[in-house]
Amino acid sequence: MSYFDLWDDMEIPRRWVLGEIPEVDPWQFSIGKPAMVVPPQTFEVLLQGIALDYSTSPTGVPVVTPRAADVLEKVCGPQVQLIQVSVQGHEGPFFIANAIRTADCVDEQRSQGVSRWTEADGRPDRIGDYHAMDKLVIDPNRTGGLDLFRVARYTVALIVSDRLKRAMEEAQLLGPKFDLVTHP
Repeated sequence: MSYFDLWDDMEIPRRWVLGEIPEVDPWQFSIGKPAMVVPPQTFEVLLQGIALDYSTSPTGVPVVTPRAADVLEKVCGPQVQLIQVSVQGHEGPFFIANAIRTADCVDEQRSQGVSRWTEADGRPDRIGDYHAMDKLVIDPNRTGGLDLFRVARYTVALIVSDRLKRAMEEAQLLGPKFDLVTHP
């Protein structure tokens, strides 16, 4: 099975650019665990434009429309937590799409530019985690068959299966961009 890193396509002309939700810790949506959000919550809009079916905040919080939420729910089921939110100046609802699973699946032999956090970085809570990668490659045999997940110890990456990618493309969702992360 092929897997893809899911991105917000910043090259879409006249698109909106979202901000954050004030007073909500955005990092809770990048750890691969259920998040706690007290409703109602509203995302700021930094630049008005075309609302996307899939977009992210500056810290990478995935925000989706009901159409995209339906696709995620059908394909991913309990692998995704959908948290209803509003977006400033736009009719809702919208949802945070929180991937609540992780997979320890980095293929270090094929990945490029891999560096890890060390004691010298001054982040004792991150020692041993991946600090950066020039090119992420994952081992599909170590994903547990998940359709949506964060990479263990490198949670900046939001990974989708080819099954989810196809479903998003068939629904003609505006906003998602996919980078292959499995070896061809």
